[in-house]
Amino acid sequence: MKNLFIVITLFVAWSNAAFAHTALSKSTPAEGEVLSTAPTSIQLVYTESVRLLRAELLLIRNASSEKVDIDFEPSSTSAEQYSVTLPHLTNGQYRVEWAVMGADGHPVQGDFSFEIGMTPAHGNNVESDSHGTH
Repeated sequence: MKNLFIVITLFVAWSNAAFAHTALSKSTPAEGEVLSTAPTSIQLVYTESVRLLRAELLLIRNASSEKVDIDFEPSSTSAEQYSVTLPHLTNGQYRVEWAVMGADGHPVQGDFSFEIGMTPAHGNNVESDSHGTH
């Protein structure tokens, strides 16, 4: 019975490790952050060392989005932190979409949004009216 318990414990521990994937632990700007001035870069911090395969910035306009050219080049080496330089951004709502390859070889992707300028409560910002559009 003791050996069965050990086997089950090892299997559960192995299963959890095998299915654990990396995640974005922090971003700057942060998810949902409203900025008064445009950022000059995006900072991405992951829970483990990864290769950044894709980083895209989209300007959200009502029900559609427009890709912003950020001259991103995929990473050939692994790191836990990445900084992506941005062009001058105008007021509006933006979504960052990213994809990484973790040490386990599994691709992981995600996104987060932030705003520059006035929030919907202040009016005059058409782009801000599209919260939750993905």
